[in-house]
Amino acid sequence: MFTIADEPGEMVAATTTAVRACYTEMFRGGWLARFKAAYGFVGRIDAFEWTLRLDGSGHPHVQSILLFDRVLTPVQADRAVVMLRRRWLAVTDAQARHADLLAGFRAERIGLVDGKCRAVSRYMAKGSEAWTLGAELTRSDVKRSKHSMTFAPFDLVRYFAETGDTDAIFAWREFEKACRGVKSLRYSNGLKAVLDAACSLGRIPEAIDLADEDDAEEDLPPDADEIAEEVLEAGHVAVAVIEARTWNWARRAAHLDGILTTLETCEVGAFVPALIDYLRRAGAPPHIVAGVHLPDGHTCERQGLS
Repeated sequence: MFTIADEPGEMVAATTTAVRACYTEMFRGGWLARFKAAYGFVGRIDAFEWTLRLDGSGHPHVQSILLFDRVLTPVQADRAVVMLRRRWLAVTDAQARHADLLAGFRAERIGLVDGKCRAVSRYMAKGSEAWTLGAELTRSDVKRSKHSMTFAPFDLVRYFAETGDTDAIFAWREFEKACRGVKSLRYSNGLKAVLDAACSLGRIPEAIDLADEDDAEEDLPPDADEIAEEVLEAGHVAVAVIEARTWNWARRAAHLDGILTTLETCEVGAFVPALIDYLRRAGAPPHIVAGVHLPDGHTCERQGLS
């Protein structure tokens, strides 16, 4: 999160202009090149938000997801945060604005598991287990300010409906001036192309599965070789293998029922082609479809599946 302190008597539109000017300078020039080289930074997703006061002033801030091409170690992550904080303080000083050492910049390391951010801090969670990172970036309409006399924009509307305080109308009109021309959510230049390429190559699902091994391990099916050994010891023959990445994709995309139905309704010898056909119709990417195959060294001649 990036923000600055508002000046006494400054309306929220002016503070917003100052935040935008500082943030525009944040990710550019030689500093950005050094940051990319040191930590594999590839881009960011930004959301602009406001909390408002009844006198027309407010607290604009940028919530930003920073994406990297590698999993940073705790030491690397700490150093990256230090580099970001120093850059933000330098940029705001150059713009003659004040950013508090702690409150002006906050960073949280997020572990991706099953495509969800389970390691989001209490600051991001807002005290709700159901609150997700996506909601944090896009659902400012349902947020409430943590302080009694500051308001999220739609919280201000609720306040007016409950009290009839006409100062809320003035504050809302100042907010309209502040947010005019500001995108609520935007991708940095080139990031969408990077993400599309990573998806087509299958790199993003694999990175998600490995990002937090302690949590992900609970959801992974047993290793294919272990399954084959257990099946053979039980006197059966393994006829198909569904690899971990394919199983995880099917679970995240709510296709496990479809896979199980396919296994129950087709002939044993047709398990693999039937599953491949199902996954393709379900829109699975090629690397996910490739996770279904015949087990090495086994045939489909025996009838029955364990």
